Amino acid sequence: MLYTKSLNFLHLMNLFPEFDPNRQSRFSIALLTSVPPTYAMRDFNVAYATHVNFRDSILSHKNVVSMELKTKRDLRNQDKLGIIFGMQRTPENITREQVHALRTSGVRIMSLYGDMYVASLDEEGGLSDAGKQLIVWMGEENMILNISPMNNESALDTLEFIQKENIGISIMANAGCFELNPIPQNISGEVIRKISALSGYIGIPTGEFALGMFQMCAHVTSAISASASNGNTEGIGIDAGCPFFDMTIYQARDMYEVARIKYFKKNLNTHESMILTEYANMLFNFFSYNRSKISKKMFGQNFRTFLERALPE
Repeated sequence: MLYTKSLNFLHLMNLFPEFDPNRQSRFSIALLTSVPPTYAMRDFNVAYATHVNFRDSILSHKNVVSMELKTKRDLRNQDKLGIIFGMQRTPENITREQVHALRTSGVRIMSLYGDMYVASLDEEGGLSDAGKQLIVWMGEENMILNISPMNNESALDTLEFIQKENIGISIMANAGCFELNPIPQNISGEVIRKISALSGYIGIPTGEFALGMFQMCAHVTSAISASASNGNTEGIGIDAGCPFFDMTIYQARDMYEVARIKYFKKNLNTHESMILTEYANMLFNFFSYNRSKISKKMFGQNFRTFLERALPE
């Protein structure tokens, strides 16, 4: 699985070795944010138009062969890179009909964010009545709720509301473990346990927070430990799959070296080149160190299994 939480996908798709010369991805699934968070908070029409334009540009892009994953059938019949679109925020004052419009246009995953629905990461408070109503609508549309942008109280309120009201909605998060790194973007062990109880999915970030290999192991181990209290260890994954899992470490190193040279040839600014080179080196080290410590299922299979449950027929 390749997970991208920004709009860099178009820029990176033909530079890094995730894509071969025939435009075929070495990954099987890409989860893309189609609307920047600031746009999503504006009016619905702006968010909708932005999503549709981004969706069309990705699915018709000349540098990649892809298909949209909307249903279980799409997943079963997948023969090229599968794209899933999501939004990190929700337009304020969204209506039931507008939720339906987003879903039918391809938005499969959405987050609740802002004062109207939930308290955000740096605020106090929990889930509002408007947030509860939106969760019900999303459940009726078979959408997936990403709780990552919420604070701890809002996340717990949300999970308890879903469980108490028996709402049929799938849950996911993309975060590390708060107990290991107490920043607002990470989630607590209590939240992990509740997500696990609802058969949800938690993706531990790699490139976005540039975790080193030892920190990565610690976050994965901690998340699995918390999740295992509910008898579920298959809901933990890694948000950057490794297409080189079956290669030798020397083959992987050679491919990343080629990618590094490509970056510099593209005349990227110095800061961006340094970050991308460091990311490539980090993934190479992580791959070579953890081949025997983290199963191949962590690199995307668990996320795919989650989608097999979460997507509609």
